[in-house]
Amino acid sequence: MENLLLLLNSKLIDANKHVEVFNQFKKLHTYEEYIKFSLCLMYEYEIIPKCNLMRKDAKASEKMRDHGNRIFTDPLINENKFLEAYKKYTIAIALAPHFSRQLALAYANRSAVLFQLKKFQDCIQDINRALSMDYPNDIKGKLFLRKSECLIKLGHEPIKEELDEATKYLDRLPDDNANKGKLESNLKLMREGKITKLIEKLGDRERMQELPKIEKPNEEAPCVSDAVAIKYNENYGRHIVAARKILPGEILLVEKPYSTLLCNDYSYTHCSNCMNIVWASIPCENCTHVVYCSEECKNLHWKKYHDFECTIVSIIKDSMLMVDLFSLRLAVQSIKEVSNWRELKAEVNEVDNWQGIIILSLSQFEKTNGRIILTMAIFRPENKRIL
Repeated sequence: MENLLLLLNSKLIDANKHVEVFNQFKKLHTYEEYIKFSLCLMYEYEIIPKCNLMRKDAKASEKMRDHGNRIFTDPLINENKFLEAYKKYTIAIALAPHFSRQLALAYANRSAVLFQLKKFQDCIQDINRALSMDYPNDIKGKLFLRKSECLIKLGHEPIKEELDEATKYLDRLPDDNANKGKLESNLKLMREGKITKLIEKLGDRERMQELPKIEKPNEEAPCVSDAVAIKYNENYGRHIVAARKILPGEILLVEKPYSTLLCNDYSYTHCSNCMNIVWASIPCENCTHVVYCSEECKNLHWKKYHDFECTIVSIIKDSMLMVDLFSLRLAVQSIKEVSNWRELKAEVNEVDNWQGIIILSLSQFEKTNGRIILTMAIFRPENKRIL
């Protein structure tokens, strides 16, 4: 967005119109007038941004999966390369049409990486998803075999039903298949109980830490410790001051954000709803920009705002700053929590008329259930050891 403004300013100066436009802009009074005026200028000077729409695309998914395959089959592959292949397969999953063969193949390929990374529970999830879709019968045997080995490594006894399924599909492989001998050898070892158990630690399934709790909440604001007091004056506006001696490391404020937005760099490694690290992610059924840790998170995200964002998110991300996308998300989320936009506008006007009385504003904030004074967070999980 900043680049568009710079380009528009440059064109106005070249046309010697910047003073005229500035004077016209000063006469405007409402946000609606600002927007219409700006759009007309952009159209007049031909700077409407061109957006690259990323839609579900079977061929794009296949191309990304092939890229992952080349990395995964590299003889010199290491953990970093496994993670790189994992990312390619995850993007292939996001690009694949819903319930397509491309989606099934991408899930299956990612399960192979998760197996190598010892993410056995996540590996089983991807295998089950692939088998529930249009996965080719002639190569199902290796998936049942991989699932059986995951179960064994998780501490289970060999699962007869899974091994029988693996045997059934392996028998269908032609004798000249390069992998048939190795797969049959692994199957024999499993039936004989010679595969080493390697129980996956719960710590491997990384989750965000739970929010700490305020031991002694402030009477004026429960999210703040009683170690601070909320004050107001003309010089500093609303601010907080120490109300008692504060110990090193003492937590002063904890509040769950009203809304969140995941940074683009983590679109395929973290759940867009709960922000947890996710290995066996599932994609949005329509767009290619978000993944989730579960169906529950996918449905919650859809109800909150993604139903509105889904069809336009690629346009927004291609032409806007993160803050602009966040503003749109806040507007959608806020309007959904009231009867209509007029009710929201009335609440905003009410807040605008408050005269800096701290106690009143806090009590009003509680009454409006957080819709007006919005707490926001753009999630940047740099402190996590992630992909």
